This record gives sequence, structure tokens and C-alpha cells, in this order.
Amino acid sequence: MRELVFSLAECLDRAIEVQERLLDCLAVQRDAIISGEGSQVEEASAAMEIELLRLGGIESNRTLVASQLADELGIVSARWSALREGLERSEVEYLAGRGARVEDLIRDLELHNTINGQLIGTELEL
Repeated sequence: MRELVFSLAECLDRAIEVQERLLDCLAVQRDAIISGEGSQVEEASAAMEIELLRLGGIESNRTLVASQLADELGIVSARWSALREGLERSEVEYLAGRGARVEDLIRDLELHNTINGQLIGTELEL
């Protein structure tokens, strides 16, 4: 297996860890919004900002590694749909579960963020 595949997997693993912590922060924030604990809402928001900064760094590194892998494979695009065509089956299998987990977490984060936004809007109206 290529070293860059291991590096890409490591980036995805780190992104998953951060995204899971972000989900936890959103849950804490949601509970604080519902209970009217303004200071806890602010604490959760501050924790999310830190995690988002971490995620930004991880994403930059992931983009770099994916680009290097695309170059190594002779592929123009570093998108997963293009990369998987150039990888060996074992490499695709090694990365696919991680990619799917990242996509699931992104959907969950968007949903929870939307819910919290609606809760805050409702609280402001009250």
C-alpha cells in the first residue's frame, strides 16, 4: 500500500475525531439553549471554534496529501471519485469506510447546527 494512502487515512481519522467532538459540542450547546444557560452556550461555541480551527488545519493537510496522491497516480483531480479509480482495490477499501464516515458526520453536523440555529431563533423570539 502506498505511503500517501496511509497519510490520507490518518488525515481522515483525525477529521473524524474532530467532527465527533464538534457533534458533542453541538449537543451541549443544544441542551444549554433549551435550558436557557447563556454562559454554557457561549462555552460550547468557544469549544466549537477551537475544533473548527483544528478541522481547517486537518482539511488543508488532507487536500495537500490528496493532491500529492493524485500526482503520484497521474490523475488530474484530487477528488475521491477520481482517486479511487487509480488506487488498488485494497487501498480503496482501506479509505472508503473513513470517507463514508466523514460524509455521515458532515450531514449530522449540518443537521444539528440547523436545529441549534432554529432553537436560538425561537429563544430570541421569546
